[in-house]
Amino acid sequence: LPLSRGLGDVYKRQVQLKEGRYGAGRFSGMSASQRDRYFRPAGKDRTGETVYQAIPQLRNHVMARRINLLDRLRFEVSFDFIFCRNVFMYFDRETQKRVLATLLVNLRPDGILFMGQSENLFGLTDGLVSPGPGAYQRKDAHEKETRTDHR
Repeated sequence: LPLSRGLGDVYKRQVQLKEGRYGAGRFSGMSASQRDRYFRPAGKDRTGETVYQAIPQLRNHVMARRINLLDRLRFEVSFDFIFCRNVFMYFDRETQKRVLATLLVNLRPDGILFMGQSENLFGLTDGLVSPGPGAYQRKDAHEKETRTDHR
């Protein structure tokens, strides 16, 4: 699989998801053939529900670690997507500015930052456009994409 993903979370439990273990209920709305392409049965949970684990080829492409958004983080790679949902509401304005700057440094120039739709980024989005609810992209990347689409 030609992919690489990163997972960081403030909660240790979320980082444990690198193991790629999910209860059968998490696959509702997905066909068994879709599920079975990337997941294999891996036993039962304490309620007796079948647990599925991501195949090694998928798990080996996930980097996971616990992070502190207040640290000035710099990852080895830039990300196509960063999901930071329902976090900013707990920070004061100065902390929001600092954390947003850190997230943007780790986002590819054409990447998209996804925030919770209830997050208030008013006054923090200079240089960003919103291609959709809760999504932000750098203006220069968005303008380049728009120019390319009109040729």
